[in-house]
Amino acid sequence: MKTLILTLLSTVLFFSCSSDDTLVNIDVSDHSWVVTKSTKDGEDRTANFSDYKFEFLVGGVLTATRGGSVIKGSWTRLNDSGKTKLIIQFDNPDFFREISEDWVIVKESNDVLELSDGDNGTITGKDVLNFKAGN
Repeated sequence: MKTLILTLLSTVLFFSCSSDDTLVNIDVSDHSWVVTKSTKDGEDRTANFSDYKFEFLVGGVLTATRGGSVIKGSWTRLNDSGKTKLIIQFDNPDFFREISEDWVIVKESNDVLELSDGDNGTITGKDVLNFKAGN
């Protein structure tokens, strides 16, 4: 009986401790980020965000800085229907409105943040927004 209980307990622990660290809920406010990939309806829009440094500040403030220009927005992380989402909101300029949506977090680490629009309830969408930790 002890062997059966230990076997069951080991099995439960094995399957509940996944080695998949794609969603680790990192603190995105630890450093600045740069966009490495941005697509809208399958079209590459990465160049729109070149040289911008994004900072996810405590309190939900999001800034995008290039040179002396700062564009302000907001961000929040939440769980929705079993998916971890990062909601980004900018009012201007127009190409920043393109990244203003509810993003499904596909992968996150201290160096990488990969987001998808999650069409049809999946984590693979036509819109993609990927960040890499900057300086």
